[in-house]
Amino acid sequence: MTSIRANSCILLCDHRTLKHLNLPEKEGFRWHEVNTAEELSKIRLDLSNGAIFVATGVYDFSTVSSDFYEKQLGNFIKMNHATLKRNQLVYIKPRIKPKYTHEEKQTLSKFIGIAFSKFMAVNAETTMLTMENKPKIVDLYYRSLFKNIFKDKPIKKDEPVIKPIIPVEKEIDLPKPIPRKPSNVVHDLWFSGHDFQEECSIELFQNDIKIGETEKYKFKDNENHSPFFKKGIKVSVNSGLDENLLFKFGKWGYLNITLNDIFDRKVFPINSKKGSGSRVSITATKPDTKTTSIHIAGRDFKKGVDCYLKVYECSKQQLIYQSEVVKNDSTPHFKKFEIVDARFDVVSSQFNIEVFDKDTIKDDYLGFAPVDYRDLKRYKNFKNSIEVKDEKSATRGVLMLNVEQSGISGSVKNLVYDDTKNYHVYFKVKDTKKGTKYLKTKVMRGPIEQHKHETEKIEAESAGYRTSLFLPNITEKASIDFVVESNKDEAASISFQKLLLASKTGKKLTEKFGEGEIDFFMVEDSRNKMYEIEVEVEKLPKMDGLLNGGKADPFFILKLDGYTVYKSEVVKNKLEAKFKFKLPSHLIEQAETYQIEFYDHDTGNADDPIGQYYGPVNSIGEPQRLEQFAGGKVKDLDRAKFTMHLRE
Repeated sequence: MTSIRANSCILLCDHRTLKHLNLPEKEGFRWHEVNTAEELSKIRLDLSNGAIFVATGVYDFSTVSSDFYEKQLGNFIKMNHATLKRNQLVYIKPRIKPKYTHEEKQTLSKFIGIAFSKFMAVNAETTMLTMENKPKIVDLYYRSLFKNIFKDKPIKKDEPVIKPIIPVEKEIDLPKPIPRKPSNVVHDLWFSGHDFQEECSIELFQNDIKIGETEKYKFKDNENHSPFFKKGIKVSVNSGLDENLLFKFGKWGYLNITLNDIFDRKVFPINSKKGSGSRVSITATKPDTKTTSIHIAGRDFKKGVDCYLKVYECSKQQLIYQSEVVKNDSTPHFKKFEIVDARFDVVSSQFNIEVFDKDTIKDDYLGFAPVDYRDLKRYKNFKNSIEVKDEKSATRGVLMLNVEQSGISGSVKNLVYDDTKNYHVYFKVKDTKKGTKYLKTKVMRGPIEQHKHETEKIEAESAGYRTSLFLPNITEKASIDFVVESNKDEAASISFQKLLLASKTGKKLTEKFGEGEIDFFMVEDSRNKMYEIEVEVEKLPKMDGLLNGGKADPFFILKLDGYTVYKSEVVKNKLEAKFKFKLPSHLIEQAETYQIEFYDHDTGNADDPIGQYYGPVNSIGEPQRLEQFAGGKVKDLDRAKFTMHLRE
């Protein structure tokens, strides 16, 4: 704890600001170097009738989260509430430098907003002063503000005299804000919650007037207390995108943000007297944004069934729709429902359609049918169907869909994001520890974790992963880092800027990964191609005895330049088989050789090797014969052959 006493003026600022000021050791005046809000939170002030100048935020915005910054600033204000309230309070706003990236400018602006709003809350006459001018002008400007506190600097003979831009004897006129033209912006806001504390609706207030409310969420709708609100709220903003919006969550929580905040950040912590942890995701869309209408019908269900549906978004296990009950009908038709496309990730979102039989005491669970969001558009006129399967994979019925889309694609973007692109990042590892199976990636903006990603599992010392880390709406100036770890504690990190530079020339980047290496390859979404691959094998030798079917249970492992990229499923009791899968095009196009190894799966014992082939990638598409593994003596292998086909 540091105690600072003065009877005229106290100045608290970081060392950069101090460099611009000619500060004397003068009676009644005290200055103290404070670089972070955490340091500020440990200072107690003692001033009875004077001025307090505080500069804060310039270091914090690049090193800590906004929540941590706000908490530390709150501790400082709480400790010095009476002193800050009875004295003149001046907030010295940090300089937003042109060299900062857009994300850095946005983050620092947020920190400035937090600081000024907190100071205004304790002292409504708080003045904001800016450091936006050049350092020499800043020096004169602040010397004018502090009046007699500063002593003059000696002026060199060859140095021109710069007149203060604000006369010393006059009261300072702060720069007037540039008036904004009314924007008359209309948006729809959509909400989903995380770890809600109580059942509630969401109310929106604008200028102390309630303008909308969602439906009420009930705990029975989601066991994980993470609601998906189906009703949105329309908001019209006439005084600019920085106009304050107040959201109330029943009687237990609230949130003060602007539309600009919603554009820049999707998930917000809810302020609550009961503690932290509850969050809300808010998506802003234009009134004509794309919607998907889904009409579901069923057939082949048991007689007398009283069917109803529940549709869940898989990754968050959120209930997004529940149908009416269609009584005593084995071929039920359910009412249409609509979803707003911008609320989902069109690349990775998956839905589970769960089917229930309504009963008086307890509803019977019949089964579920999964469907990928990106596949919805192919379900037209009830021609394509999905089987409803129970826990034992038994078919309990069939669902047929008719899907129609309307409106304009996408959620609202802030104007500064008009130059954004989507990217995919792929990984390959070499010479990793034994037992390495998968990679986990953290996407970091400074110290803040933005996103997590996990690859598929490949148990090999050298592996090329098919699943990509998807990066939506990224500007070329983005300040992002990727931290990659394996399940065996191998780790590496790399910046988005390095990957961006390499991606423009189609190159990969290699970093040390434990005792091995990791390759990063990034490609724009528009150039991210996938190959559909079909492997057809025939005339395999018999590997199992008569008790086990007398044939084989084949599967294969595919390697490109020595990297394992795919392990197929097992086909039971067959000597001919077809396998279909997809691979990112770069894995094949950057490879020179491929190797395919066929095995016979054995339950409880090691899998038996059948045969293999090794050759150049440009021979893919040609029929090839399998060859023995080293030391192998599989009978009749010379008859076995396979063909691998590629299609974009």
